[in-house]
Amino acid sequence: MNTIRYFVRTNGKTARDLLLDLSLVLQTALRRDNQVSLNEELASVRAYLRLEQARLSDRLEVEDSVPDRDLPQLISSHLLPQMVQGLVNAATSQSSGGRIKLFLSQDELVMEGSSRAEPDQALLLKFPKNVTVEHPDGTRYRWRLLYENPDRRR
Repeated sequence: MNTIRYFVRTNGKTARDLLLDLSLVLQTALRRDNQVSLNEELASVRAYLRLEQARLSDRLEVEDSVPDRDLPQLISSHLLPQMVQGLVNAATSQSSGGRIKLFLSQDELVMEGSSRAEPDQALLLKFPKNVTVEHPDGTRYRWRLLYENPDRRR
């Protein structure tokens, strides 16, 4: 909110865009559906990343090369935003900041987070485009996916 308040005074268009992004992130957080399309989750992730870029300025670089096309497969609601939050926290934990990359590789959505201080220690999260990710234990399972079984590239 402080970031948006700053832009209200300095750049009205950016403030409006950030308010729309915040609205989308909050709507996503309040959603009660168990499953949503990958498109919907990706829209929320992109909005969250724009908010974080505004807040962190040059400490966060985002590369998003996922094409705007139909990705109708269903995944667990709130899965991607939580994982991207973890990636942003890990990538920007150093004062030098970091980078988040979103891209499609063969049949997978890949999210990669790395700090500028240790770019060769990237954390990769892969989501097959044709697999539905669901689990009755929701958040605990999502965090386990993120923190216990990461595909680390060294």
